[in-house]
Amino acid sequence: MRRAIITSLAVAAWLGSWPVDSQELPRSIERADHFNFAARASMPILLQIGRTDWLSSPEDAETLRALVPSDMASLRFYETGHRLPPAFATDAASWLRDRL
Repeated sequence: MRRAIITSLAVAAWLGSWPVDSQELPRSIERADHFNFAARASMPILLQIGRTDWLSSPEDAETLRALVPSDMASLRFYETGHRLPPAFATDAASWLRDRL
């Protein structure tokens, strides 16, 4: 299963577990891996992915979505690769507006 390492790095930084040195990096990525903490989601999550993304497949997104409590996750696909089209921003803003 392919993992979105860039996302994991961002989450690692967000969780305050950014590695002190390069040897700590793999452990930090594993600790922050979205597949490891998805089931503990306590707030809504929007997953946006391109169907032909080279970094994370639609199957990975569906697996991640299934790990999150059912009332917490929304999944939106776009007919693109890793670079999402401009519509993703509008979709994200609408999704946020509906939840604020």
